[in-house]
Amino acid sequence: MKILVNGTPFVVDLETVKSQLAEGIENPQIEITSESHVLRSTDDENAFIENMKRDARVEGLEIAIKNARNTLGLSFEGKTIDNLVKAVQDKAINDANIDPDKKVAEALKDVEILKGTISTIEKQRDEAVNGLSSYKKGQTIQSTLFELIPDNVAIPKNDMLTIIQSKYKIDLNENDQVVFSDANGLMKNTTTLNPLTPKEVINSFFQENTAYVKSASGGAGGGDSGGGTGKKSIDSFNKEMADKGYSVGSQEYVTQMEKEITANTLDISPL
Repeated sequence: MKILVNGTPFVVDLETVKSQLAEGIENPQIEITSESHVLRSTDDENAFIENMKRDARVEGLEIAIKNARNTLGLSFEGKTIDNLVKAVQDKAINDANIDPDKKVAEALKDVEILKGTISTIEKQRDEAVNGLSSYKKGQTIQSTLFELIPDNVAIPKNDMLTIIQSKYKIDLNENDQVVFSDANGLMKNTTTLNPLTPKEVINSFFQENTAYVKSASGGAGGGDSGGGTGKKSIDSFNKEMADKGYSVGSQEYVTQMEKEITANTLDISPL
């Protein structure tokens, strides 16, 4: 048996639950283990990311200082920029025979270069962390929408998901809730002024776009579902759009699909 956690399937042992029920255990427990996935609460995940930022910053700085110490042949305790600068100054003065000030100035140029290297390392680290956060946000949004798309849509669910995402600006609010915006801004309930829930938005979308939903007889909700010959398949329609340079979910793609469905020239019957 499989269960979905944010769109990711996990295998669970249903027999274990049955055995616990047979033994009279009121709250059976299923242990989910996975070597390829880590399950955390939102608070734990936020703490993990913040700790990773801090540790990466400290580790990157300490490694850079250690490398500089070895390269310059310095000997000092501590892992801060101040320790490095002091050691560079002392070595320059001790090594100089005639012009210690010039030696110090040259050594400090190397320190400035090192600071620039550290800044680049930190920037790359932050970009990686932000990329991880963006990926997780995208996964949360897509899994939420995918579960709300009806099973009887006229085109594959993944294509339908792309079209829906092209219709709205979708984001997570400060409470990690999926919210929608249109040309007028954040979409809200006119009675409570609370943000519309994903279910409310998706239900409204399909009520307004019935051509995307198959009727009981298998055709699209907005046209003649009696069948016939000479209709385009979804695959041939997608190829035709690709040849014209229209990607799935683009405004041109959606407009042309609506026209084809309304004219009953697109075969959207189930295979």
